[in-house]
Amino acid sequence: MSVIFDPARWRPAAFLPERDTRDSALVFVVAVLCFMACLTALGVLAADRAARGWSDQLNGEMTVIVRPKANETPDSAAARAAETLAGVPGVAEARALEREKAEALIAPWLGDVADLADLPVPRLVAVTLSREAPATGEALERALRTRGLDAVVDDHTTWLADIQRGAHR
Repeated sequence: MSVIFDPARWRPAAFLPERDTRDSALVFVVAVLCFMACLTALGVLAADRAARGWSDQLNGEMTVIVRPKANETPDSAAARAAETLAGVPGVAEARALEREKAEALIAPWLGDVADLADLPVPRLVAVTLSREAPATGEALERALRTRGLDAVVDDHTTWLADIQRGAHR
């Protein structure tokens, strides 16, 4: 009877070459793995730092979209909203953005539109909150309603939730 595999004669092959080259090959493999681990750690640290920075910026700011009423200009409505919000406790600064800045913000979504002047571009008010006791979105909306302004407060919670979910926070 012919035996294809004889367990008595079987010896496992060497994992690494038996000559002196195995030492340098092992050192090379370990060095490459250490390098890759360092790159991964640097990438994780950079992503965490970016997520923290974005979260801090979004936590400290709100944006208000102001729509003018029939008898006022968009710029005067935005100025009135900024003035109103500057007096709210917990607001460090409120400033109305110019039409050009608002157009620059929407330009990537609209593409090369020849004339944005024909479009009803809403005015924006950038609100910076105080670090000690920041105002809430509800407080800002209440102050705007009291002054009779048609405005929407964006407290950036949607964006903040996306960043925190992406960073696993």
